[in-house]
Amino acid sequence: MPTPLWTYLADDHDRLDRAFQRAVAAPGTVDEEAYREFRQGLLRHIGIEEKILIPLLQPHLDDHGRAMLERI
Repeated sequence: MPTPLWTYLADDHDRLDRAFQRAVAAPGTVDEEAYREFRQGLLRHIGIEEKILIPLLQPHLDDHGRAMLERI
């Protein structure tokens, strides 16, 4: 059975958090490999939200929900 989109995105948030924490774990330095993983993953995640999630949600939003989307 496929993973629901919201479960995938929540798990992806956790994965991105871990990659970011690895990238900045050592004070004063950035782990370049972990940062690249974080950056690529974040761009992919944002793309999924913008191209799939938001269009699915829009027809179900009230005026307040639509106003919130316009701000992000």
